[in-house]
Amino acid sequence: MQIQAFSSVRPDPTRMGEMCEPATAAELDALVSSGAYMQDLGRALYLVARRDGDAVRQGIVCCCDAGELTGLVAAAASEDAEAGITDAADSIAARMRSLGAHANAVTLAYENNFAIQTIVAAAQTATPLYNLSNGAGTQVVVWRVSREDAVGAIAATIAATEVAPAGDLAAAKAAVAIAAEARAGKPNLDARSPTLHPLALLVPRGQDVKRELLPGNGLLLHRFA
Repeated sequence: MQIQAFSSVRPDPTRMGEMCEPATAAELDALVSSGAYMQDLGRALYLVARRDGDAVRQGIVCCCDAGELTGLVAAAASEDAEAGITDAADSIAARMRSLGAHANAVTLAYENNFAIQTIVAAAQTATPLYNLSNGAGTQVVVWRVSREDAVGAIAATIAATEVAPAGDLAAAKAAVAIAAEARAGKPNLDARSPTLHPLALLVPRGQDVKRELLPGNGLLLHRFA
């Protein structure tokens, strides 16, 4: 799977009390205008670790290749489930279209290996961008990785690793549809641009994907073209 860093829209770390999940592009613009959210123009990957009691889960937030994702979704969806997935995907795509951004990443599971573990562990020694706790045993820590060599190392290891959709196939199909619309709307834009590709959350295979890893209220958003 080809992945790349992206420009995110995210809460100002000093104003986390105003974090929310906007429903429309106008609401998102208002959050940015007020300073509660910021448009991070620099491209980055984001490493996420979530602790629930003694259990720790982790993931990598990135842009994934829309073409590859299309093939992965088609391979994972059975013919019997296709109609239901399509109906749900249409509803999810409508919400994303109204927002003008991906608010929830497509979850993809990768075959973990020592190289990925080493790179991620090294990146997590830096000062985190967010360190959130609900005071009841849940902690979410996010690191921003923008250094070119670190981004390149993570992208290269994932490119050589087997990846498959995990969790909601309808969300993945919706992301693919939005990516296709973005391409059609901006035919002169470089096809490699992250704004033409879906937001993805890469998790190690075997990790529990039924519970949210990222808080579901708008922590990291990815605007599409």
